[in-house]
Amino acid sequence: AAAVNDKPLAAPLSSRPCVWWRYQVDQKTGNAKGETRWETIDSGRSIDLFVLADGDDRCLVGPVNAEITPTTCNVWYGALPRPARAPMSSALLQDGDFRYTEELLSTGDQLSVLGELRSHSEIGDPDDSVAALLRQWKQDQKGLVARFDKDHNGRLDAAEWEAVRQAAEVESQSKTRDSRINRLNVISQPTNGEPFLVASMDDAHLVRRERLHAALFFVLGLFCIVICA
Repeated sequence: AAAVNDKPLAAPLSSRPCVWWRYQVDQKTGNAKGETRWETIDSGRSIDLFVLADGDDRCLVGPVNAEITPTTCNVWYGALPRPARAPMSSALLQDGDFRYTEELLSTGDQLSVLGELRSHSEIGDPDDSVAALLRQWKQDQKGLVARFDKDHNGRLDAAEWEAVRQAAEVESQSKTRDSRINRLNVISQPTNGEPFLVASMDDAHLVRRERLHAALFFVLGLFCIVICA
């Protein structure tokens, strides 16, 4: 994982650098019977793109609606709705009426992403390229006339202007073919309903985990059917 333009995000609760974050703040509440429970008062997750880099290949990941298994998960407690400090080893003690949970993906984390890869090639509008080239040529009127004035009358008629436009179109197409095409690759939620997963494990472990989950839910479904029967 890497940050876009090498500018990591800052986690909302701890301000630690990361490429993705999710947080939740819970408050301890009580009732007349003396029973206590945790009630969520604030939560959120980042939707900013981050980079998935594999050797020389790079693409963007749009984490919206992804099921993300974080590489870092911290839970700590405090007396304010917002923590006064980042989590520490002693933060596991339940000291405070507020509980903070923060999950992160950090720069350099090894990830597997299961989603839909979309590629978009940006080569610009051909008409805009032709118009820009014509404006450039018109700045040198003497050279333009010397190049395209076929009847040598010192000016360009309609037929000669059409020849100028066609020459600009041919040259623009040639430059486009020779120029490097900017290709943008983004992994995001599949449009066919398949899972969108980001996990801090290799692809073999990710597939094994999903198969195990599927088997457990299948067994649970059978058990519920038996109970209902």
